[in-house]
Amino acid sequence: MPNFYSSCYWYTVWEAKTGNLIASGTSAMVARRLGYKGTAAFTTHYSHTQTRKPKNPYKYIMQRELIERREAELPPPRTRGKGRKKS
Repeated sequence: MPNFYSSCYWYTVWEAKTGNLIASGTSAMVARRLGYKGTAAFTTHYSHTQTRKPKNPYKYIMQRELIERREAELPPPRTRGKGRKKS
């Protein structure tokens, strides 16, 4: 099980027909670049493309890898409850 406090997923997306790099980054970065409505829509699309594995990808070729947050220069994720200030 990955530790998402110190690591995160890095997505890379290529165009299927030409092989050109379209987007690379976290799910939020890639979702914005590809024009998805939200991050959840992109991650759902990614998981569906990985489970059915067509012989010839229709539009995108996607890859996901687990990297350290410090490599991507990302802050740690926001926590619920413990780190919040009480007003």
